[in-house]
Amino acid sequence: MAKSPKNTGFRVHHESLWLDVIERARSLPRAYFVPNARAVENPDDILDLLGKPRFRARRQVLLETSQGAVTRRGGKSTPKKATVNIRTPDPETVLLEVFTGQPGFVVLTDSWYPGWRVTVDGREAKLYRANYLFRAVEVDAGHSTVAFRYEPESFYKGAQISGAFLLAILLSGAWLVFRRQREFQVGIDP
Repeated sequence: MAKSPKNTGFRVHHESLWLDVIERARSLPRAYFVPNARAVENPDDILDLLGKPRFRARRQVLLETSQGAVTRRGGKSTPKKATVNIRTPDPETVLLEVFTGQPGFVVLTDSWYPGWRVTVDGREAKLYRANYLFRAVEVDAGHSTVAFRYEPESFYKGAQISGAFLLAILLSGAWLVFRRQREFQVGIDP
């Protein structure tokens, strides 16, 4: 084992497997709390800001103004005690139990993708694209239950279209059966 570049972890090398693995000792957790948000107009600027050495992902989240985000300061740059516990009952749901001493944002480092919705304590909330490719939601101080659910509109629209076609086929079939019965009855009656 040897120190990896930029002191980000340890480089593990096993010659017989031709394998080079780097373990990141200081990576972000899957979900975490930040007290501050910075609204950025251009998404490309977010990438530039993320690369700056002074950017602290554990203290601030970068959000896009195109989604209605505004800059919010949570007071001190060091967040008060906050915990985020994760439960994932299925692939389309991520449940978070959040305990925090101040309002701020919960960042989920799962990929941003259209179709995700979020509720905070059972109420629909605004889902933000965070740090260019993650998800974030605003929470109040205290205890909050945050639920991310994958509910793409395309699925429901597709189901509606399929249902309409199925109904049309059933009605056409019923009309044909009714018509044949009527023709049969007309042919038998003298």
